Amino acid sequence: MFMRALRVLLLCSVTASVAAQDLAVYTDGLLNGFQDYSYGGGSNFANAAPFHNGAPSIAFTGNASFNAVSFYHATGTFAAGAYSGLRFFLNGGAAGGQQIYLMIESGGATVLPNPVLLTPYVAGGAIPAGAWAQVDVPFSALAFSNDGSFDRIDIQNANGTAQQTLYIDDVSLRAPAAATARNYIFGDSFEPEYLFVPQYTSSAINVYQRIGGNFTLLHSATLSSVGGSAISPNAISFASDGNLWVVDSDVNCNVNRLLRYTRDAIINNATAAPDVVDSLPSACSFDLQFFGGFAYVSQSDFGNTNRVLRYAQSSLNAGGAPANTALTNNALAVPAGLTFDAQGRLWISNYGNSSAVRMNNTSTGAVDVILSDTTVGNAPSRHALFGSESIAFDAYGTLWIGNNVEPTVSGYAATQLVSGNPTPVYQIDIAPALDQNDLHTDGTHPTGYVGGIAFDRHGDMHANYEYDYSVRGFTLTAAPSGGPYTSYTRSDLPILNSATTDPGRGGIAVWPRPSSIHIQ
Repeated sequence: MFMRALRVLLLCSVTASVAAQDLAVYTDGLLNGFQDYSYGGGSNFANAAPFHNGAPSIAFTGNASFNAVSFYHATGTFAAGAYSGLRFFLNGGAAGGQQIYLMIESGGATVLPNPVLLTPYVAGGAIPAGAWAQVDVPFSALAFSNDGSFDRIDIQNANGTAQQTLYIDDVSLRAPAAATARNYIFGDSFEPEYLFVPQYTSSAINVYQRIGGNFTLLHSATLSSVGGSAISPNAISFASDGNLWVVDSDVNCNVNRLLRYTRDAIINNATAAPDVVDSLPSACSFDLQFFGGFAYVSQSDFGNTNRVLRYAQSSLNAGGAPANTALTNNALAVPAGLTFDAQGRLWISNYGNSSAVRMNNTSTGAVDVILSDTTVGNAPSRHALFGSESIAFDAYGTLWIGNNVEPTVSGYAATQLVSGNPTPVYQIDIAPALDQNDLHTDGTHPTGYVGGIAFDRHGDMHANYEYDYSVRGFTLTAAPSGGPYTSYTRSDLPILNSATTDPGRGGIAVWPRPSSIHIQ
């Protein structure tokens, strides 16, 4: 039955030293052939204070039309792959929380399909008030419409939105790493890494810790009942503050709640009680994602109600029955998994009609991309989106969708994320030897296959395989080097047996929340 979170540090498996160097764009002034091509007003390249590392800095005030801080490289275009990404520092001034975008141009034409929302690349997840935050944008995560060459970088205000002054400093292009077997820049820190897997039928969360390169079971935390009702953890998610949230929706969908737990309560205790309980409107509740100060919950009654509920995160922290905005659209059909792309747009997997959609406006619910199911490979062929449930982006910008009817996870490259039924660039058949007879190892018929998927800070995928109650792990490597990525190779990680239960959507989570960037 279907039921069912930048401080950037460098972690490298280094086999050669970095030959190339970063290129400064602006430190205490423009450098290395860059010129001020800012437009629309609001830009001051000689702001006295605040500054990040020596005065001046750039002050930028967003007006009610397009305006931007713009750096133009007058002495030539940078070739694709010459630099791996963009780094700079932001200070939100008196306000904080501004929404700004990145545009990249070549020869006067934009080379990104849409402006990229910068919030996901800001250390801490939002531009802070009165403090500096590092921003790292990997070019590997951007879907360039050309070969990746560019000569102009714009940091742009949201159109039609006046925003208070923020400050920009120490802008640089990041050098690519020397050729190595595998290099990473990842978010968060060198603290221990954990994988959290919900136990739907036993009111628990299994906690795994990475030890010696692999995840090992630390313990199982039993979730204490609330108000006399047992907890059915359908999915789990981390908010930006590090608290763990559980989607509690029982098998008959009579109980629908969000429960907040401190991370330590789950990691360190055999039993755990929530410190916040929020009630949700009636309907089966599936997934939860946090983005830009809001929380999003997918819901359906397997009939006429198909929606995503949008909450101010601060309202959830207060408990009770917080007010929400219901995002509805005819393209939603049992919306299950939720994830956000680099441009801040919401992607939703539809279990009910075997599709995935992009909700480009989370204020109105407008949908602008619909990916439809297709068969993949020769006999026995597999579907790509039949019963699509889990959904997540990897560090290469590829969208992965787990199939809850067939045991597959399909990957769509950034260049394929347009309406239609493209053939995935790669498909993982989770365990063909087990599913060939359509039986569990105990002889019973299965009621679910791939539940949740999540990527850790090393870029490895973990798939909740409800068929045999395991979690399967995969190291995925994209090609060609430098992108755009059109193929994958993989190696399998040790299987985590007896890791999950079924039914249950099985939404899993990793802490620290990954912001992985592959450098090849």
